[in-house]
Amino acid sequence: NATDGEFDYSEGTKGGALYIDRKDITIDLNGNTINRGLTTADSDGHVFWLVGGAKLTINDSSDACGGKITGAYGSGNGGAFYVDYGKLYINGGEISGNKASKGAGIYGTNEDDTYVYINGGKVTGNTTVKINGGDIYGNVYGGAISTGTVGGSLLEQIAHQQEKIMKQNSVKLNVVGITDINGSVFDEEGID
Repeated sequence: NATDGEFDYSEGTKGGALYIDRKDITIDLNGNTINRGLTTADSDGHVFWLVGGAKLTINDSSDACGGKITGAYGSGNGGAFYVDYGKLYINGGEISGNKASKGAGIYGTNEDDTYVYINGGKVTGNTTVKINGGDIYGNVYGGAISTGTVGGSLLEQIAHQQEKIMKQNSVKLNVVGITDINGSVFDEEGID
């Protein structure tokens, strides 16, 4: 139930987390907040849990783009999102204020059929309780990265530190899209 711009997150199908199995679901935050509201760690403390090839798309069509997903507190891996054999698309909104051991914002298992695409929005201000990967942990496939001053520097940094990032944080950075004033290039397998 959504009332007064807040989603009442008191019931779910898997320990309180919204368990999505073999479904294709799109959620438009439309400036609203989904708040799990956990203040203590829970083994199923995620907001969303994707399995079985599920696909979840998060959009925020509000003018201010003020939608938010918050309040998760996983005692294990994964805060707001736990993605295990599924696809998560973040196109808008903010994922912040979540806690977990790893991947408090987004945790993607290192399985071959687990994909996280970030095309817009923000994943920031999430906290790990024990180890690295506060905002994001696992295989993440970002959306288009501009080749301007900031984007170009980021691409260069990714190229030079990709192996180190994988070893230290278990994060595989795979650039799948690049755009500039001349056009865009996209390859789901990755661009060298």
